[in-house]
Amino acid sequence: VKTLPAELTLVSCSWEDEAGSIDEQNPTFSQVKLTAKKLAGLTAGISVELLMDTSMDIVSMLTEQFMYAMGLELDNQALNGTGSPCSGVLSAAAGYSVILATGSSNFSSITADKLSEMIYKLSEEDAVNATFVYNRLIQHYIRTLKDSNNQYIWQKPGEGKPGTIWELPYIQSTKATGTTAASTPFAALGNWKYFYVGRRMGAMAFAADPYTNFATDLVRFRAITRWGMAIARATAFVRLLTNS
Repeated sequence: VKTLPAELTLVSCSWEDEAGSIDEQNPTFSQVKLTAKKLAGLTAGISVELLMDTSMDIVSMLTEQFMYAMGLELDNQALNGTGSPCSGVLSAAAGYSVILATGSSNFSSITADKLSEMIYKLSEEDAVNATFVYNRLIQHYIRTLKDSNNQYIWQKPGEGKPGTIWELPYIQSTKATGTTAASTPFAALGNWKYFYVGRRMGAMAFAADPYTNFATDLVRFRAITRWGMAIARATAFVRLLTNS
């Protein structure tokens, strides 16, 4: 377990006369507790013949696959976690929520006004450092938004410049909600500085077990990491939901 500070209010400065008394103001902090949880993977068994005869390095491929799978699960928890190991920003743990208009129970009902409302919910300090996260399906619906003159609102990113939503960057995640339903959170906006991720182990522990399936000549591979995750300040995040 590790306890970390999280900023609530910032220190301020003021202009003072020569030899004048400087105004005092302390910043305020909360405490965020990260508890290390085990994230692990285990193969059922890979034949020794395959390991010996293939022209590719199977062990290196497995290592990459474990790392990729663990990265996806970290994304899943950051967005959809229900409390163990953490609460995600698409859950009620987010400080703010924006809901589509009455009767809008489908992702396709997303509007530019609601995206702007999400930005407005955040403080100025958080909004300028915020990033949208959503599924690629949501990006499709954003690209199809049109104004009253039937012109697309979405503009193609400039050469060498990434695309933005109202000047804010976005990330498409396969772990963001991709199945539309009523009262469903499906997009998040936040200052991700305030989502803490701590790694307990310096590297993934990777081990081979040639003994459990000794009679069938199979080798099992295991990968273990330990992580702590937590929302440091709920008001740094807002989520977008469909209506009922």
